[in-house]
Amino acid sequence: MNNSQIMEILVDWNLWGNFDVDCIIRPNYIKRITQLVSPKKATIVKGIRRAGKSYLVYSFLLSQLNKNNRIKGKSETLIINCEDPRLFNIEAKDLLKIYDVYMEEVCIGEEPYVLIDEIQNVRRWEKAVHYLIETKKVKLIITGSSSKLLSDEYASTIGGRYIALNVLPLSFKEILIFKGIIELNEINEIGLIQDLTILKKKRQIKKSLKEFMQFGGFPEVVLEKNIQKRKLILLNYIQTIISKDLSIRYEIRNIVKLTEMIKLFLTNIATLQSINKISKTLKLSNETAMNYTKYLQNVGLLYFLSKIDFSLKKQILANKKVYCIDTGIAMQYSFNFIEKFGRYLENMVAIELIRRYGESNVYYWKDSNQHEIDFVVYKNSKVITLIQVTFDLTDDKTKNREYRSLLFANRHFNCKKLEIITWDNEFEEKFDGINIKVFAFWKWALQ
Repeated sequence: MNNSQIMEILVDWNLWGNFDVDCIIRPNYIKRITQLVSPKKATIVKGIRRAGKSYLVYSFLLSQLNKNNRIKGKSETLIINCEDPRLFNIEAKDLLKIYDVYMEEVCIGEEPYVLIDEIQNVRRWEKAVHYLIETKKVKLIITGSSSKLLSDEYASTIGGRYIALNVLPLSFKEILIFKGIIELNEINEIGLIQDLTILKKKRQIKKSLKEFMQFGGFPEVVLEKNIQKRKLILLNYIQTIISKDLSIRYEIRNIVKLTEMIKLFLTNIATLQSINKISKTLKLSNETAMNYTKYLQNVGLLYFLSKIDFSLKKQILANKKVYCIDTGIAMQYSFNFIEKFGRYLENMVAIELIRRYGESNVYYWKDSNQHEIDFVVYKNSKVITLIQVTFDLTDDKTKNREYRSLLFANRHFNCKKLEIITWDNEFEEKFDGINIKVFAFWKWALQ
């Protein structure tokens, strides 16, 4: 490509050219990217496909344009969209040439923001990244799907010169922002919404919660109003993950068995899963079943939470609890929607906890006497919260069961913060002298 051809491509994708994009802000991620981006390390924005990674970075660049002393003008941003067909089959050296042309023809600053979008399409991309970090003062942001930007792979190629940010589909709070139910000026600096605002909009919030459980939080699905189209979009996501992210990426030949495993997990979310049982059910070897499970984690479709145990060996050997990245996807394989309300609610809580604390800090717990806690949040070398999830807590038998499990775990972990999350119950009371808080999910999720 010559300079003229490169500029023709860049004009179509850049803020200083013809590119015009309307982005809905995701405040928490914008704040996080702002904290991470620097000329010393690449910021890798990854996550499951269609989670909105590219638009998130676009909105970040636009937010910097609106801040004093951040970006002097649009010319200090460079966007390279590696999915543009005109950039098909490019290599690391082509990326560097594109950067040089931009610096010569457009940039007037010394430390531009450079976004390389869907970088996995570039052969030997890590060489270009390494060069830009080492020799140029650029604030480099990279996007790509989790299936193609595996942490163990880019860690070995660019060393410690990166910080990774994993992007999930929209949270319930973000959905309310997307729908215009909650305005950005109604969220304070630490992300809280005033109780009065929540109460005033309670009816709209609760209506949106039902849609959130049924269709999840992928941006395209949230913005689509036609119910049948929403379902088709979600089914298409699943098929694309199977055909591109899994079968091609990992060279899986037995697509039938892989699909059966996905259906098995999605119809049994929020349950304990045994690799031995799965391999027997699907007639797979243990090794193949373990590999498939790992791949499903890598692409970001499923999470497998471990049992908390201070014996690492026991923790590794214990069964995992499976959750889906998005209830909308899981719902496409549901035949008993109403009967599984409790499981879907638990799945929603699981993803919100992972969003807040990180997957490595969220566990479940179960002892030999069948006392079980749905979520144990572990941070700074101690258990900070014990959480039970039940759809409804009006039944005395259910309440007694959940309370006693929390009290038993309270004695085991010496944790004073005990919570139960329900669909719509909310109160606080003492049980055997211990304080227990009960939250409605729609309110808890907005904390």
